[in-house]
Amino acid sequence: MFRISGDFEKAGQDRLLPMAPEFARLLETVPPENRYGKVFELVGKSGRAVNDSYRIGQVISAIGKASGVVTKHDSKTGKPKKYASAHDLRRAFGFRWSRRVMPPVLMELMRHSKIETTMTYYVGENADATAEEVWNLCDISCDTDDSETGRSLQTP
Repeated sequence: MFRISGDFEKAGQDRLLPMAPEFARLLETVPPENRYGKVFELVGKSGRAVNDSYRIGQVISAIGKASGVVTKHDSKTGKPKKYASAHDLRRAFGFRWSRRVMPPVLMELMRHSKIETTMTYYVGENADATAEEVWNLCDISCDTDDSETGRSLQTP
């Protein structure tokens, strides 16, 4: 669990939130004597810490561009149009966890106030990924002979 002070939270409320296990494991790699202060401190081009939330978003976007993480291509030229931003990282987290947990759990992980938001953006919107996952599972474990019906299943 981790606590977010209302001073730093969109809704202005103090919150106690569940932590993703991967993040907890990352934090455990830090020696106990160094577990204080900010988890990640972004430094701008000037070499100084960036504390303004808008500027933090700009720095994260600059990191996405410098890393070459493209999230959108120009449909006509095929050239990169948009690079990873903080919101793209949030959406990727939501997508990964939408495959692992039920919608009410995802709603809390994403800090949505309404289940409708979770359902709109993360549940049922990924038909291609769902189809691929189901077919991959079938390739591994589906029996090609259904002895109960006498039918044979054929995969494309």
